[in-house]
Amino acid sequence: MILKNKGIDMSYNTEQKKAILEFLSKFPNEQFNAEQISDALSGGVGKSTVYRQLTSLAKSGMVRRFVSGSSRCALYQALGSSHCDSHLHLKCESCGKLIHMSDSISERLVAMIKNNSDFTVDEGDTVLLGKCARCSKN
Repeated sequence: MILKNKGIDMSYNTEQKKAILEFLSKFPNEQFNAEQISDALSGGVGKSTVYRQLTSLAKSGMVRRFVSGSSRCALYQALGSSHCDSHLHLKCESCGKLIHMSDSISERLVAMIKNNSDFTVDEGDTVLLGKCARCSKN
């Protein structure tokens, strides 16, 4: 389970937090906004609780928070046991799919940026936007 992989003691987590994380973990390659998560939990968790727990989960590194395009709508995705702070991500602007860039390609790209512009990229928080192969065909 995701909680075990992150080494987090569940005794400090509420049932609501557990339910949110379990829901997100069922869809590791998808993102959801707080309202979608609340609706999916069949009213068992109120929206304000979902927002509060998502903030906590994002701070702890168990979920990733994304801002959807130019809107202020935040999307959330479970991170699982992957090391998302050590590589860049690609995000499809059409369908929302998140792709984990390979560590070796990510390292080379970050090194090129550093060498050419003397700028250090935060790999854990960097998402490159574009279109996935499926959406590019449409």
